[in-house]
Amino acid sequence: SRILWAKYKQYKERLDDYLKNKKAIHGFIEASIDNRFFGRSVRDRSMSHSNFLLLPTEEQVAKTRTEPNFWKAIDKYKLTSLAKKYKWSSTMSPIRFLSLVQYCAKCLIHLFTLMRDSEVLNLPVDCLEEIRGWNDEALYLCGTSTKLESEKTDAKWITTDDIREPVQALQSI
Repeated sequence: SRILWAKYKQYKERLDDYLKNKKAIHGFIEASIDNRFFGRSVRDRSMSHSNFLLLPTEEQVAKTRTEPNFWKAIDKYKLTSLAKKYKWSSTMSPIRFLSLVQYCAKCLIHLFTLMRDSEVLNLPVDCLEEIRGWNDEALYLCGTSTKLESEKTDAKWITTDDIREPVQALQSI
């Protein structure tokens, strides 16, 4: 149970970090997609992007001066502490962080429901259903299962309110 508690805290910490910084993380990623020079070093811009080399010299100089490097871009989105905590080093790091958050959210769903891997992977976006039960309110996590039959059938797993954060994180990613 000590190991399970340690893993729960680890997953929850990553999920909390994501949820607190969700807008900034997505903003940073969108900016780096919209502008291939955003958050990249001068060396990366000039060596790895043939389009950069095709630009006129004046435009290359302008892009070098105006586009922030990785750490300035991180500062712009107020993600410095998160970047240091998770040792981000390039514009791909926040995208990798999203993958980590997805994994952690999925693991928390497993912990709260004991669902099998395929059941969690096949959850629809609108998978939460609030119900009134014998002990006030509860939640069903609605999806499909093949456990009792050879084909997919609708299934519901009763769970607690703690399931909302992992589901919310997965919905926003």
